[in-house]
Amino acid sequence: MRVLKRDERRGTVTVKVDGQEDLYWLSLIIKPGDLITARTTRRYKPEGQQRADSGERVPVTLTIEVEKVEVGPRGASLRVLGVVRRAPEWLGIQGKHHSLDISPGSQLTIQKESWSDTLLEFLDRAERSTLSPKVLAVALDDRDAVVAVISDFRVAPEASLRASRTANLRSKRIQSALNREFQRELAELLERLAERYSPEAIVLTGPGFFKEELARFMEERSPELANLIRVVDSSSATLSGIYEVLRRGEIDRVARELSISRDAGLLQDFLRELSKGSGLVTYGLKQVSKALSLGAVEILLLSSKLLFDPSTRDEAMRMLEMCRRTRANFRILDSDSEPGQMLDSLGGIVAFLRFPVSE
Repeated sequence: MRVLKRDERRGTVTVKVDGQEDLYWLSLIIKPGDLITARTTRRYKPEGQQRADSGERVPVTLTIEVEKVEVGPRGASLRVLGVVRRAPEWLGIQGKHHSLDISPGSQLTIQKESWSDTLLEFLDRAERSTLSPKVLAVALDDRDAVVAVISDFRVAPEASLRASRTANLRSKRIQSALNREFQRELAELLERLAERYSPEAIVLTGPGFFKEELARFMEERSPELANLIRVVDSSSATLSGIYEVLRRGEIDRVARELSISRDAGLLQDFLRELSKGSGLVTYGLKQVSKALSLGAVEILLLSSKLLFDPSTRDEAMRMLEMCRRTRANFRILDSDSEPGQMLDSLGGIVAFLRFPVSE
């Protein structure tokens, strides 16, 4: 999510929605009573037309006072329902109910009487999740390579390399040595960029098998960095190859897979600690709430189901506010993912503790 403008005096923030993840954050930020201004369509019936389906849908900018926020299945859509407070006079709809459908590409302004520290943290997290470089993408073959940083759904070229070549193409030994040298140069470049950008994933793409060879080379040279690497096919060892995998959704898929893998790892750590009986983990709303009140929580894992369920949403939000106050880290797990389902089986909330808390 991109924050385009902040006006603290008026309590307004204008944002641009870039992806589905942003809809999830907005569902936490937008509250009843907020004023939301966005571009939408409304059916306009010229005077004399009486049929409900007559007229045409025209684009307009409306401001509605929020009454309800609905999250679609699996967080794939967001609908904001409320009463129209500002609209073109010729529409004659001020005071009537209307809904705004928010999707990737939407731009909207959120106005609140006051922004709590928790909501501001949600906004900052949403912005950081978009603006922080997440993925290094490398399009390569055994002759050329181009590296780009993918951030904010943009491809920023970072570097390019060309392999040395020998005129004696029949010398397999020499060619193998040159390939190895090219792999070493690429590995050094990736190590420098990983240190600079701390990517969540490294995507190797391009035609042929050289990308697989580089991945194996990285396993030998830098196992920790190799854990971030995913290999996908594309038709070109150029920027066009990177755009190709971006359009196919491969970049989003890889980032999501790695995020799910991290969540699964945290839950395995939790179960191991629980089986040891160390007292440094706890689960369930009551137990975690008590640990939070004592400032004992180090990391909290929360199911998205608890945030979207009206019966638990307020309590879940209260706990996230306590995390902010006590400097506890938290992660929100998608209930539709395998780790999220495992978390739901544990009551939807678990915590790693700084010190044991008695029952």
